[in-house]
Amino acid sequence: MKTALVTGAARGLGRALVQHLAENNFYVYAGVRNLDEAIDYGTKVENVKKILLDVTSDLSIERAAEKIATEKGSVDLIINNAGLARSSAIFGGKEFVSDIPSFDRDKLLLMFDVNAISPMMVAKNFIDLMKNKDSFIVNVASKRASFQDDFNEKTRTSGYRASKLALVMFTKCLVDYLPENVKTFAVHPNEVITEMNPNGEFTPEEASDALYKLIENFDPNDNGKFLNYDGSIYPI
Repeated sequence: MKTALVTGAARGLGRALVQHLAENNFYVYAGVRNLDEAIDYGTKVENVKKILLDVTSDLSIERAAEKIATEKGSVDLIINNAGLARSSAIFGGKEFVSDIPSFDRDKLLLMFDVNAISPMMVAKNFIDLMKNKDSFIVNVASKRASFQDDFNEKTRTSGYRASKLALVMFTKCLVDYLPENVKTFAVHPNEVITEMNPNGEFTPEEASDALYKLIENFDPNDNGKFLNYDGSIYPI
């Protein structure tokens, strides 16, 4: 049985990814910030273990890596799913912090921390555990990282766009530091229906299924690239 780690696994796409992987014979560590929160991970709960993981804390990441190393010895798949689009997840508000008129330095730095820096810190701390053939680091990005995306009043979200574009570039650079058995890619999982995005196109379950197919059918020539949910190259 392969081992996976999914960050941001308490709800939405992260929760669906944990459930999907568990149902496909993965033992999944579900990275959450609150171990006491009741979360429905489907029918294969024996394949799921919640692990305390605050991706903005180096100590938390290090402890998670140590725990998984002790319990499993290796990890085959890391999905950096934790992300921040609004300040609501941390600061309790509903306002966007992504547009220049509403920029707040601390909130903007937090957005870059969660969306771009933290996935690389997770990769840094787990690379040595990725010992097996066909291992993956998947970074969940967004079409907002593309210059080809529609820019309008609703979608301009400049801070969010910039942080996700940074993640795409980090993914490209990560290739040079990974052993040959580990591949990586960034992915736009389509517009996923969530509490913050009720008008999305995919349910979390549909998005997780599409992402899993990308991993199963991965083309080594796509290592380090930014992929669309259907496997095509997403233009920057």
